[in-house]
Amino acid sequence: MTHDMKKAVSLLRVSTDGQEERYGLEAQHNDIDRRFVQERDYTIVKEFVEVDSGGKYDRSILDQAIDYCRRHRAVLLVADLDRLSRRLLLIATLLESPIHFRVATYPDMNPKENPEFFQMLGIVAEIQLKRIRASTKAGLAVAKSKGVILGKNGKILAEKNKNAANEFAAKMAPIIDRLKMAGFKSEKKLAKALNRKRVPTFRPGSRWHSTTIHNLLKRIARLKANACALAIHVP
Repeated sequence: MTHDMKKAVSLLRVSTDGQEERYGLEAQHNDIDRRFVQERDYTIVKEFVEVDSGGKYDRSILDQAIDYCRRHRAVLLVADLDRLSRRLLLIATLLESPIHFRVATYPDMNPKENPEFFQMLGIVAEIQLKRIRASTKAGLAVAKSKGVILGKNGKILAEKNKNAANEFAAKMAPIIDRLKMAGFKSEKKLAKALNRKRVPTFRPGSRWHSTTIHNLLKRIARLKANACALAIHVP
C-alpha cells in the first residue's frame, strides 16, 4: 500500500489522571502544527481527540485513528511518543504494521527506518508509566493514612473549573452565533475569525484552534439543551 506522505491524521491524547494540565490538547496541537504543517508541509485531513490512559491496550479512539489512516492512506501524527502509547507492545506492533506515523519531538526521523530507537523510547514510556502509577498509589496511601477524604478536593476543583468554563461558553455563545450568521460556519473558519479579532480563549495567552472551537461548541450545545429542559419543566 502506497501512502501519501503529506496527507496526515493527528491524534491528541490526554489521560484521565490530570495530564491535561501537563501537556494539554492545545499544546500538542501547536507542536504538531508547527513541526509538520508549517515546517514540513503536511496537510491534516482529520484530527482525533482522546481522553484516556496511555497505559491501556483497548483504546477506541486510537483504533479509529489507525483505521482512518489505513483507509485513507494517511500518516498518523502525534506530539510525543507517549501520546501514542505508553505500552511497548502497542508501539512495536504499530512499527511492524503498514501504518506510517511521525512524532513531533523527532520530526525528521521515520520510525519505520529507525525501529530500534522508537522501541527504546517505548521502553522508557512504559517505565515512566509504572513510576507514575507507583507514585500515585503511594501518594494516595499517605493521604488516606492522614485521614484525607480522597477525591474531595479534586471534585471541588473540577466543579469550580466546570462552572468557569460554562460561564465562558455562555459569554461566547452570542459571539459564535454572530460569526456563523456572517458565514464563518466551520470550526476552522471560526478559529481564524476569533484569532483575527483577538478574542481571548478560556486560557489566557492561547490561540483558537479547531479543537478548542469543537469543545466550545459542544459545551454551548449542552448549555442550550439544559436551558430548554429547564424551561419545559417550569410550571
